Amino acid sequence: MLATNLRAEVPEPEPGLWHIKPEMRMNGRDVTQMMGALQAQLMAQLPAEQRERLPPIAKQAIQETKQVCVSAKDAKLLADPERALALWGKELADKGCKMGGHAVSGNTVTFEAQCPPGGKVFQGDVQGEFVYHSSRSIGAKVQGNGLPGAGGWADILQGAAQATSRALKSELIMDMQWQGKDCAGAPPVSGVKR
Repeated sequence: MLATNLRAEVPEPEPGLWHIKPEMRMNGRDVTQMMGALQAQLMAQLPAEQRERLPPIAKQAIQETKQVCVSAKDAKLLADPERALALWGKELADKGCKMGGHAVSGNTVTFEAQCPPGGKVFQGDVQGEFVYHSSRSIGAKVQGNGLPGAGGWADILQGAAQATSRALKSELIMDMQWQGKDCAGAPPVSGVKR
């Protein structure tokens, strides 16, 4: 999947409050609840001062619908596939992964990445797709085939993968819906750094 001139045909998301509902699957099994329990366990192990320094979105349980604020500047960036993919590529690089091919077709943005052994979050191949249904609705699916990276709950999942001697097929599905113009104190959308 290679792209030279990405032509933006995606609608610009409306600024304001967005709800993000995640669903996580491992080898076809919904593990959203299990991951939420692991997250709560890890949060409980952190000293109080470390928990306080975490951004608000990190404190929300995985299985919960997250609320984020998309500013007008964020919305313009998210509607520009070239800039958005460059930022996602930088975020992947910060986690030890490398962005591969990417493309835009109509209202859909797709990308591929490779995460080498020793990666912070994942080791293996990743494919992602963002579908801009409208300026108020976005769907996302990120799939991986490999092993979890090192640290935290990834260590637990890696142990499970090694016990079965096989790679994990992971899938994160997100349904993102605009709720209104007032952000009501919600944290800024994650992954959009300037």
